[in-house]
Amino acid sequence: MKILLRVSMLTGLSISNVGICQEWPYPDQLCSSDIPTTTPDSDFVLHENGTTTHLPTGLIWMRCAVGQDWNGETCIGDAMGMDWPQALQTAKDHDFAGYSDWRVPDYKELNSILELACFSPAINLTVFPNTPASNLTIAPNNPPSWFWSSSVSLNAMYAPKPRFVGFSNGTDGVSLMGEDNRLRLVRGGVQP
Repeated sequence: MKILLRVSMLTGLSISNVGICQEWPYPDQLCSSDIPTTTPDSDFVLHENGTTTHLPTGLIWMRCAVGQDWNGETCIGDAMGMDWPQALQTAKDHDFAGYSDWRVPDYKELNSILELACFSPAINLTVFPNTPASNLTIAPNNPPSWFWSSSVSLNAMYAPKPRFVGFSNGTDGVSLMGEDNRLRLVRGGVQP
């Protein structure tokens, strides 16, 4: 079972070890006008090839999750679920938009594209269209919006586990290496 470490300030909830999955009843992203945006459109340069440059970090991101396709306007198809070793290998083997140096982002890099003023999903949909986010409730083995990071937890009491960032509501936590999460690739910055 996955253990939730943090829930975004937007939801104000404290959830851990939740094992019930309920569909989020709202089909569209919800944003609060009371919270300043954390990833405004002006922070990104959109490229026609399905990538975007995040100006505050200088990182180049794939606009679509792995498994989705960029059709020139949006991301189509379904994001693939994969375990952590598959995610690392997928990044190593991935060729997209003329680049072959894609990698799994680290935890801080993934957090840099969270949009904390919104949820369902907690991401800028102009920049990252059709990002998976089907519910707010966390359930084991059903992580529709959890994205792998290359970072691992360093808790001395437990074996290291890979960290994830959830784009449904800005959650983050640790996951077993064999569980299926989603993947969005990045390039540039310091290679881990």
